Amino acid sequence: VVHFFEGAVSVAGRPLEAHFGKFTSIPEGAELRTEQGRAEVLLTPGVILRVGEKSAIRLAANALSDTRVELLAGSALVESAESVTGTSVTLIYKDWNIRQPHEGSYRVDCDPPRLEVRGGTVDVATTGGGAPVPVAQGMDLPFADVLTPGKSTVEPPDALNDWAEGRAQSISADNAIAADIQDPASISGSYLPADAFTYFPLLGYPSLGSGLGTYGSTYGSLYQSGLYGTVGPYQPGFYSLY
Repeated sequence: VVHFFEGAVSVAGRPLEAHFGKFTSIPEGAELRTEQGRAEVLLTPGVILRVGEKSAIRLAANALSDTRVELLAGSALVESAESVTGTSVTLIYKDWNIRQPHEGSYRVDCDPPRLEVRGGTVDVATTGGGAPVPVAQGMDLPFADVLTPGKSTVEPPDALNDWAEGRAQSISADNAIAADIQDPASISGSYLPADAFTYFPLLGYPSLGSGLGTYGSTYGSLYQSGLYGTVGPYQPGFYSLY
């Protein structure tokens, strides 16, 4: 699900348009491409993929038990909460399969081709099989015939890093607000607004009318039973604070 985007972004060759409270699903086999834009894709509960400008991904498989996304061009960041039972996410870059089975984050760039692990540990394996190479936090892995992790070099922040950090902070703040919102099931029906119990696609929690936008973050908190979000400004393509 494309939860948020800004600028020029297309799915399956069709430009995305903002529709309040609606989210675009990426069909299996389809490509998402950015020009002068960025996109935030919710892959599974607790796993977010953020795509930078002039980048492209292809959804190779969309089952929750086996979600596979191929990075075709540009750069992408993946942030994961502790894995949810029955879910699996693999990022594919050329001949390499990249998985992070536990909580953490990493970035993959096509030019130059490399993996940067920012949190947790990432397993990298070739599509032909063989034992995966673990890459720990603070390590880089250039994609080559021989996979040899090395210590990350300190580089100045770029536009994707800054945007991803801002989005993560917004989501964290929204989740803190959502935690203080009363469970709609405990509110008398006479006090519910007219649009109560409308649902976000695939997320499974109702809205309480207009307000601050929330959704299941990389921490996965809003996927837990009893926590609810509200329709609001963090909708796809409406605007960015960054």
